[in-house]
Amino acid sequence: MKLQPLLLLTLLISVIITFLVYRNMKSAVVPAIPELTNLEGKVYDPAQLKNKVYILSYFQTWCGDCIEEQPQLQQLKQHFGDNIEILLVSDEPVEKLKGFKQQYDSGLPIYHSAKSLKGELGVKAFPTTFLFSKEGKLLVKKVEGINWYNAEIIDMVNGSLKSFK
Repeated sequence: MKLQPLLLLTLLISVIITFLVYRNMKSAVVPAIPELTNLEGKVYDPAQLKNKVYILSYFQTWCGDCIEEQPQLQQLKQHFGDNIEILLVSDEPVEKLKGFKQQYDSGLPIYHSAKSLKGELGVKAFPTTFLFSKEGKLLVKKVEGINWYNAEIIDMVNGSLKSFK
């Protein structure tokens, strides 16, 4: 009978540790917006995102999910217009990004990061995409997720737009 309390205590500790590990995984570090330039070399000013709902998507030109994600992001942009900003960011050479834009132009702006996405910014997989509220709060992080134009995301963006007014 003394084994039962020890077993319950072990189970409780396991649950607590699992919860803490899961919570830390969900709140993984969100990379700061690095210095970005557009494909013509003009520096992007992140202050433009102040008081805007925005999506930051780290991608690579060779990534199939990245290519599939872009039409979804474009639909979201068309749905919300100027109420949402979408930034596609890669660290690949600008000439490669220009060729990619010409081939797969989604109408969304592509930016170049001089910092390595994997090395310096800690992006582990592509696409890694973040949705931020107007207050700059992280609402959603999707890794290798491509379904952005759906009711849940639309409701989140609408909620952020309404709560900020």
